[in-house]
Amino acid sequence: MSSYSHHHVSRDQETAERFRHALHDELLTLPMLLAALALTLGPFVSQLGPKDAQVNEAMVGLILLFVVGRRLYRGSGLRSDLVVAVLGAWMIVSPFLLDLQNTAVAEGNRILDLTAGSLLVVFAGASMLTMRKQRDNGDHGPAAPR
Repeated sequence: MSSYSHHHVSRDQETAERFRHALHDELLTLPMLLAALALTLGPFVSQLGPKDAQVNEAMVGLILLFVVGRRLYRGSGLRSDLVVAVLGAWMIVSPFLLDLQNTAVAEGNRILDLTAGSLLVVFAGASMLTMRKQRDNGDHGPAAPR
């Protein structure tokens, strides 16, 4: 392999590595941020539905805003992905658990909770899989720009 082709392969690997890190740290975090904003702002905007469900959404949304904001600022890791996945799973089951405790849950709240929770679980899982692929490929961080 000539020096030129070796340099070209190295640059292609560097580009692919940067793309994977951008995908992981920014593109996968954006839907999480949107879900967190919807959960946080939804109860304040609509003012409809039972207060128990709205408090649940607002509290989970605020925690998510903190975790997802930290992901954007410092990069993501397994811990933040697990927190997002657990909060997403809670949003999926919470309408049914709150309903079992004779707590009112409106249909709009249920749709928001199920949609946001499903998105959070899917994107946290995709983030964990991307991290695993990076680890398996020996990628430890984005290469420094030249």
